[in-house]
Amino acid sequence: MPPELRAAAAREESERRAATHTAEVARALALERAGTAPPEAAGPAEPEPQWVRNAPARLTRLGAARRILRSVAARRPANSATEVRLTRLCSQRCRQCAIPWGAVPAETISLEQFRRLAANLRQYGAAAGFISGGEPSLHPDLPAIFEEALRTFPLACTVNTNLDNREELIRERIGAGVRMGVNVQTSIDGLDDLGDDLRGGSGVSARVLRHMEMLSEIKAASGSPSVLYVNTVLNRRNLRQIPQILEAVKSRGWRSSIGSYHNLTRHTRRDNDLFLEDDAELRGVIADLLRRPELMTLPEMLRGLPTYLAGEMPRRCPYLDAPVLASRLLIRENGDVYLCKGKPIGNALRQDLAAIFAGPAYTERLREYADCPGCWNNCYTQKLLLVKPPSARVALENVRFSLGLGRYRRGTS
Repeated sequence: MPPELRAAAAREESERRAATHTAEVARALALERAGTAPPEAAGPAEPEPQWVRNAPARLTRLGAARRILRSVAARRPANSATEVRLTRLCSQRCRQCAIPWGAVPAETISLEQFRRLAANLRQYGAAAGFISGGEPSLHPDLPAIFEEALRTFPLACTVNTNLDNREELIRERIGAGVRMGVNVQTSIDGLDDLGDDLRGGSGVSARVLRHMEMLSEIKAASGSPSVLYVNTVLNRRNLRQIPQILEAVKSRGWRSSIGSYHNLTRHTRRDNDLFLEDDAELRGVIADLLRRPELMTLPEMLRGLPTYLAGEMPRRCPYLDAPVLASRLLIRENGDVYLCKGKPIGNALRQDLAAIFAGPAYTERLREYADCPGCWNNCYTQKLLLVKPPSARVALENVRFSLGLGRYRRGTS
């Protein structure tokens, strides 16, 4: 297709995606104003299971460490990182994301359901948590969810938000998290027209940058320890803008992390215009990234990307290579528990997590992963590189990286 026709088609697709989400977001906000949760979120009252009654009110770091040791002894996932998706509703229609079109019985989790999930996690054990969507700021009970999450994830709690909502909602809901010490991760994959095309909106990057400035002010005024950072997903269309994006982020007092486009899971969309190639342009961008101390991405993740794209990287899978310490869970808005690819292994609203990991679905998923060629992305591979580095050099580098992040959190770097 000629470039001009491709550009016109891209603009039409962007406009179409921007228009399709309007009714959905308006519905969510109308329900909120009426004080009514989406009907899918309510569900019938259920008896309180034993694992909810036995869960501690708060999971301390010592309590989490004890549970991790218990899981190590039982040779089951220690649940060091858990993502809880609050809603599939979203204020954007990104080219790389399939979440808003997800077909699940519940489109939003209620506060009471989140509390049940949190009790399940505290009883089993949890360390770091990620609150995501869709767009979390569309959830009217987000501040109360943050309070519950901070009692559940003693190592760190992060909200993944696109910051693309009404300013008063970002201030009220995401700002509440910053005041509590919740970390904030947002995304900027492109500036101006490119950002609008990738995110399916209008004026997206300017709005997000403005909201970043507002949250920086809240962090400074409250003395919050929150880590504020932007994840930028490298793709074939945005490589030339990466230096500009990083400078825009840095100038607002935020840090950056780097990912790469993929469509490995059911939550991502295939877009042939976005796939990276191992070429001189990508290697030049990575060389520049490796010189930037503000990045929160392991250097080995950046160095290994061209090798992975060239098909020369040995297969790595956290669920097979280090299942106890490197496994990551995704709990969707209806309670379904996922690893990465494949069907759910159970439901955390109805089942004890220990029973889920002892069940046949978990074992079957691991058998399926034996045939997987592996991946190279932040959500899965980076933790594996931390707990099982491929060399002593990488292990030492990881230590320096972790110490630097610790100094940032303490405000000494």
